[in-house]
Formats: sequence, structure tokens, C-alpha cells
Amino acid sequence: MITNFIPNSMVIAVRFTRDGQTILASHGDGVLEWWAVTPRGLVSRRAVQVGHFSRAMSLSPDGATVALGGVSRICLVDYQTGAIRQRLFGHGQEILGTTFSPDGGTLASCSMDGTIKLWNLRMMQEVCTIPFDVRPALGKELGVEDVGFAPDGNSLWAFSRSGIMKFWRAATPREIAAAGKADEP
Repeated sequence: MITNFIPNSMVIAVRFTRDGQTILASHGDGVLEWWAVTPRGLVSRRAVQVGHFSRAMSLSPDGATVALGGVSRICLVDYQTGAIRQRLFGHGQEILGTTFSPDGGTLASCSMDGTIKLWNLRMMQEVCTIPFDVRPALGKELGVEDVGFAPDGNSLWAFSRSGIMKFWRAATPREIAAAGKADEP
């Protein structure tokens, strides 16, 4: 063990930066904290109040933006300054997972409301809602637990709190052309 991680309040999510030199911690009291990884242990560098707790946290591929889910909203936080760049609203309940596409242009989020949303980050708006189609059953919990993009950015996976995993793939240009010729959707 290199160090004990002893924050001031309960930590509910952590992420390493790509270079491994910083740990981002989301606290239960709505604080986002940056911890530097040093040879002698972790050193707190900055903390900002983002206004809500978040178990859902992701870092953009370029390292410039932190996405934090909350109750029906996502905060996009500037990594360098800690300022909230944008808030995205759309889910009906707590957001459990967020992930950036490999090119950084799309954010996917999933929620206890049973949906996945895709957000165009250039326009800062929701472009698609995917119902997960999880039906209540005795002993099963509703909600989509996490979501992720494949490295090529054309596939998306998600799994529900009840243990169901689904996978979607975007149609290729060839498949789209063939469907058009066959007059199919």
C-alpha cells in the first residue's frame, strides 16, 4: 500500500486520469476533488462544489472534461479550472453511469429511469433516448447500471440492475444503402 486515501467526507466514485498522476474523487456532499499522486502518497490539490453527489463519473478522452451524473442532471466540469461548463437535463431519476465516445463528441448516460441517453457535446443537447425495456419482476431492480462505448465508437453496451446486458451497433454505410434500396427502415 502506498498511501491511505483519507478524504474529508464519504467518497462515492473515483477515477484516475489517463496519465495516472491524478485521482478525481466525487464526494457524497457534492464536492469534486483532485488528488495528486506523489511518491509520498496522495495530496489534495483542489476541491469544487458541484452541487450534487455522483456515483457516475467519467473523463473525456482529451482529459479536458469531467462528466458527473446526479439526480436527473449531468454536470460537465472543466478539468483545469473546476468550473461547471454545462448542465444537461433529461433523465427522470438518478444517473448511474456516464461515458464519453472515443472521439469525445458524444456522451452516453444511463439512469434508474430505465433509459440510456446520447448527448451531442458540440450542440450540448440530447439526440437519442434508448429505452432499455426492463420490465419489473419480483426480486428484480429497475434501472440501467452502467453504459460504455466500444473502442471504435460504433457500438454501445449497457447492463441493468437486474443483470441484463444489451449491445447495440450502428449500421455501416453499406447496410444503410442496402436498406434504402430494399425500402426498409
